[in-house]
Amino acid sequence: MNIQILLDTTVLVVDDDPDTCKLMVQLLRKLEYTAEFLNTGPDAIDYLREYAVPSLMFLDIMMPKMGGLEVLKALKANPSTRDVPVIIYSALTDSELRAEALRLGASDFISKGCLTPGDLRAVVERNVVRAGH
Repeated sequence: MNIQILLDTTVLVVDDDPDTCKLMVQLLRKLEYTAEFLNTGPDAIDYLREYAVPSLMFLDIMMPKMGGLEVLKALKANPSTRDVPVIIYSALTDSELRAEALRLGASDFISKGCLTPGDLRAVVERNVVRAGH
């Protein structure tokens, strides 16, 4: 495992629930990752156009204005963001939704609320190392 890759990991959390965002960012920072959050899909797309591309994204599926699957499609269609690992995390556990997210290019699909700090570290490490970011 490349420790330098993990030390340089920047994670973007996109979720319309500010409390969930704050909790995820707090956990990620406690695990010594750089972490930021945004509350809408359009904000995420604008951010990625204007600023640095993160090592990894956590993306909620159910958001107003632009849902997570729409954001995922936009990211995968853009050459500068298509290689960013996107973890869909949702309170929904529908197997068809999961299959659709993975088909569209999500790197992983995890359930909200079940994430311990150890689980979160494992998800980040697995996906960042796999992508070589």
